[in-house]
Amino acid sequence: MGDIKSIREQAAEMIQAINAVLEDHWEKTEVQKGKEFDIPPSWLPLTRLVKNAYRKVGWSIQHKVEIVSGDGARRNYLTFKNPRWVKCSKDRSTGVSLT
Repeated sequence: MGDIKSIREQAAEMIQAINAVLEDHWEKTEVQKGKEFDIPPSWLPLTRLVKNAYRKVGWSIQHKVEIVSGDGARRNYLTFKNPRWVKCSKDRSTGVSLT
């Protein structure tokens, strides 16, 4: 299979990218409404697996799709909220890893 990454490797890569976004600074509105993560088309098949990993540790996640006006392209993204986070804090661990 050479250059083709395993599903587990791809999911770990996606989780690492998501964690980088989630462990970064959160604005007050993001804590309340959720933080968005755009999903590249190549990662769409992994979405269910990755959402389940975050839900197992208490995250609330929504998968959303928007149609971009003009060219009609689709924007797929996940919105993450952690119900235990009631205010902004510098210490934010996602608790998710496939390694």
